[in-house]
Amino acid sequence: MKDVLDASTDWQQQRRQLTIRAAWLYYIGCNTQDQIATRLKLSRPAVQRLVAQAVEEGLVKFRIDHPLADCLELAGALAERFGLTYAEVVPGSAKAEIMNGIAIAAANRLEPHLASRDPIVLAFAIGRTLYATVSQIQRIERPQHTLISIVGNISRDGRAGPYDVIMRLAERTCAACYPMLAPVVTQTADECRVLQSQPAFQTIHRLASEARAAFVGIGHLHGDDIPQLADGFITKDELKMLHKHQAVGEICGWFYDADGKILETALTGRQSAVPLSALPPGVITAVGGGPHKVQAIAGALRGRLVSELVTDEATARAVLKL
Repeated sequence: MKDVLDASTDWQQQRRQLTIRAAWLYYIGCNTQDQIATRLKLSRPAVQRLVAQAVEEGLVKFRIDHPLADCLELAGALAERFGLTYAEVVPGSAKAEIMNGIAIAAANRLEPHLASRDPIVLAFAIGRTLYATVSQIQRIERPQHTLISIVGNISRDGRAGPYDVIMRLAERTCAACYPMLAPVVTQTADECRVLQSQPAFQTIHRLASEARAAFVGIGHLHGDDIPQLADGFITKDELKMLHKHQAVGEICGWFYDADGKILETALTGRQSAVPLSALPPGVITAVGGGPHKVQAIAGALRGRLVSELVTDEATARAVLKL
């Protein structure tokens, strides 16, 4: 019963946020209802109902009477400055609140893809925030879809990472699942070449080129609790080497500097992940937030490594100040 009540509460919160978003886009953003329908992936009558509901609930005065309005303004500023096709900013201050808010918002972005009746390919990285995101997805039978990992989830000694995103999502959707069974960074370049020559790897690379959407996390490389180090994907010496190369973040194990330039380092020939450039243009949605990720997110945005972003309010403000 508690699960049912929690699900109902989550649905009501998502519905209210969608109502506020539609009202803001209509009254403040000066979008037409057709434009809003396209942006939110809804029908025009659905947008009409949401806007009318916002008026009935007293949300529309001279401004949207909800703190989410500030988040919408920040999202617009991020999209304009960094050329994003979509940006979502969620409120929150506590770490758990931020993680949960980002996960819910990212799940809302993922769900329309999963709802497709036509078979599609969806690509995923690994990580805590993405795992929280797919954990928000309600069970839906979609055996026609294909889920692929575009980065491994194994350390060099064979230990599996704890955040296996596509297996979690496959359990909830019954979609075909292609995990990348490889270390994020191999011991040698020869080992990496051998792995990438295998049919399973070639299948993943082929499917990656067909992906409708790719959801990735943004990893930080400074401060505490660095995921690549904590999960055993890189060593302390390799982290120091990356710092010498001015690395600020990573996406799918590809390390980049403050301008978003993918770095050539001693690790380059040993990275097994699908290159970001191998994905279709405009499909990458990055999810993540928190003060420790500001520099990493800013670098990814400057380098146009991602097309969409879901983050939190404080992180968005900090990125825009850089």
